[in-house]
Amino acid sequence: MKIGLIVEGKSDGETIKKLVEKIYAGARRKTKPGVVSRRLAQGNLLKPNKIRGVVDQMVEEHHPEIKKIIICLDCECTSEKEKQPKVSRAAKELRQLGLQPAPQYCLVVHAIEGWLASDPAALNKYFRKEIKLDWDPVKDCRPKDRLRSTFASEGKNFTNTEHNPRLAELVHIQTLIKRNPSFARFKKLLESP
Repeated sequence: MKIGLIVEGKSDGETIKKLVEKIYAGARRKTKPGVVSRRLAQGNLLKPNKIRGVVDQMVEEHHPEIKKIIICLDCECTSEKEKQPKVSRAAKELRQLGLQPAPQYCLVVHAIEGWLASDPAALNKYFRKEIKLDWDPVKDCRPKDRLRSTFASEGKNFTNTEHNPRLAELVHIQTLIKRNPSFARFKKLLESP
């Protein structure tokens, strides 16, 4: 079994793959799914014909192993409430295309760095000391910039392609579920039939 991810950022595919592996490592299942990710520019994540091309490619390369496809769309500084109608329209159009498996959307509030920074223990472990964030990873709409500032205050240069996958290895899934509702929805979507 494989899970297809359609993501927008350069580091998102590898980072979310590590999170998926951690989720399934904690599950009591005999088989753990593989993860196949493809990148698509944010502006195209709400365009069903662009999504169709990516899904067709995934299915062609990995069918019948792909059982689920999740489109991870960052909210950035747009509220979920404002973004949801656009996502609902795109999801409806995707269903009308009859793609199998049918892609499902997950809104990432506000970006994947918000998920990763929701586990203070992971940041403490990374920096090997206690770090106090002066920002809220769930509410701040620019978590990548804020994480970059946190790294800079510790004398480190943050690059998401390098640090996001490393932080994903350190986070505790249960902490992310408790602290970040958007991540909790992602996990629920991932585990749904």
